[in-house]
Amino acid sequence: MKSKTAENPIRLRLDFALRLALGLLLVYSGLIHIVQPYYFIHSIAAYQVLPRDMVGIVGTLLPSVQIVLGISILFFDTRKMSLLLATILFATFAWFQGNALWRGTNIDCGCFGFDSKHVSFFTLLIPISCTLVSFILFFGIWKSER
Repeated sequence: MKSKTAENPIRLRLDFALRLALGLLLVYSGLIHIVQPYYFIHSIAAYQVLPRDMVGIVGTLLPSVQIVLGISILFFDTRKMSLLLATILFATFAWFQGNALWRGTNIDCGCFGFDSKHVSFFTLLIPISCTLVSFILFFGIWKSER
């Protein structure tokens, strides 16, 4: 009988690869938004979901949150909480894009700075996929700690 602490090496590698991808994606996106703050704030405003007074605050703070989340997913023992927060963050991004698609708004997704694409089904797949991956990783950590 295997002990609870024995892990499948394939699962460990997959877990590491997925955490690496999520962490680097968050850090990369956060750094681009810090370098291009006005573009990011403009992108957030274009979604027309947040009150005007909140757009600047969110646009200023969110890149730092993305970087901290990405680093903590990669390196720290706070992965469980970080993955839960990343799940919520990616689900929020998916909701914003889905809302823009539903309303037929022709805007840039704002995901990766000036290289962003217009919101489409394909850009929506990025936050949906990241939501699912971060949730699966969170659930895997939560389940293994029980």
